[in-house]
Amino acid sequence: MPNWCYSTYTFSFDDKTMAEKFEKLLDKATDSLNPVNLKGQSFGFNWLGNVLIACGYPVSYKRDETWGPQIVLGDKKHPAPAYRYRGEITDFSRDDNIVTVGLWTAWEPMPGVLATALHTIGVKYTDGVFDGISVAWESEEPGFQYYGGSDSEFCDADISICGEIPVELYNNNKELRDIFKSSDFDDEVVYVDQRDYADNLAYELNRYLGAEKASLDEALKALMEKYPNITISYSKYQFEDWLLGEFDPKTDVLNQ
Repeated sequence: MPNWCYSTYTFSFDDKTMAEKFEKLLDKATDSLNPVNLKGQSFGFNWLGNVLIACGYPVSYKRDETWGPQIVLGDKKHPAPAYRYRGEITDFSRDDNIVTVGLWTAWEPMPGVLATALHTIGVKYTDGVFDGISVAWESEEPGFQYYGGSDSEFCDADISICGEIPVELYNNNKELRDIFKSSDFDDEVVYVDQRDYADNLAYELNRYLGAEKASLDEALKALMEKYPNITISYSKYQFEDWLLGEFDPKTDVLNQ
């Protein structure tokens, strides 16, 4: 059973006409009355692969003795993109020149089909950037503690210290106590908001543990070694480009 990743992408188009074209293509991709969109896959009419079908990729089917007909995208002349598209569109909407798309995908963000769609409607792609649009996004997969996006305000990534919290950890250290008092705290769990306190926490843990310039990851591991009865969950927020290396215009658009 995969861990599901939830992502939201907001595309701001300089040209409203391009936003309308993008919305129209997504409408076509998620058309519940189109039998091609429902056959041979388990995600229903919102499957990400349907975006590629709407972009013109050929469709065929192979027979599986267990699962029945299975959809196959692309052929030798028009191979399907190399990126993964195991997931679905949860929702999308347009407000004037802004289009927002939600995705639900297996394990990780999968924006590749959206890039292929942009290329299909005629948005130029130059030196790793789509011309005439800006993209804001957020993505989280709590099972793997992945939190990513274009703005840290999108995400509540934090550090949680769980178990039998040793009182000396915060009672005998004013700085650590202040960090914990500023955070959500009870007798069993401390949640430290990474955006506001991570740097201070690393510094104070280094002082507390007698370490020299250890990273926050190293300091948290040392803390668990010192106190075996506690566990630490550390969610590191990642600032990344929205495509995450998913899209290559040489291979991931339909060859005419």
